[in-house]
Amino acid sequence: MIFFPTLFSLLAGFVLPIFAAPTESTSGIILAPAQGAEIMPGSLFDFKYDARADYGISSFNYTVWLFTTPPQSFSPADNFATGYFFGRFSEPNYPANPYPNNPPPTHFRCPTSLKTQAVLE
Repeated sequence: MIFFPTLFSLLAGFVLPIFAAPTESTSGIILAPAQGAEIMPGSLFDFKYDARADYGISSFNYTVWLFTTPPQSFSPADNFATGYFFGRFSEPNYPANPYPNNPPPTHFRCPTSLKTQAVLE
């Protein structure tokens, strides 16, 4: 009878994760442009952000940057990072901000000041 519990525990390790509830992040997700997309200076590119919220933490209000260098850290600094600021935007949500006055555009134009194409990571 030792064989059956051992076999069951091995099968449970493979079968149970299939039925596990999916976990979702409370962070927003950039849907467009896709990760790894190449964007040429001056060109238009699609922008789509999927805002999320859960228990008082939300991503309905956000800022869009195109970094040309990676941020040094997430601490305050004089030279945090270099890049281009697209703006601050809000997604509609009820009851906090059902009609935001700064919705995000569906497209952005890549700054012409970039010397080479941007590759999104």
